[in-house]
Amino acid sequence: HRARQDASQARAHAAADLKAADDNSDGRVSRREWEKHFGWLAVRSVAPDSIEAQAEERQSNAAAFTALDRDGSGHLDATELEPVSTGEFYHRWVLEHAVGSVDEDGDGHVHLEEAHAHFHRLIGHEALSL
Repeated sequence: HRARQDASQARAHAAADLKAADDNSDGRVSRREWEKHFGWLAVRSVAPDSIEAQAEERQSNAAAFTALDRDGSGHLDATELEPVSTGEFYHRWVLEHAVGSVDEDGDGHVHLEEAHAHFHRLIGHEALSL
């Protein structure tokens, strides 16, 4: 019963999010509407005011939209927005971005050496040692 209630709440939240973001009232969220209303989901790894950050934000928004657009229609419906409405998408997106930014060999895992190299880059000196 709890699972049905959670699913019902997720659908209701997604429908509300869709209605709030659907500027032209066509029942779908376009890429432009996505960027306007859900741009805060963009993951940034550089200073927020830089040109690089703006480009990275556009790429991140486009990638997020594409990942959610399961039917490839170029628009998001309420079902495709459910993972955003529940927070599932944001948590998964941030985790994937975090792992991807540290995973130098691209195997989907962060190894000790990769973590060490990443933290070394972050603090910019030899404060860490294996």
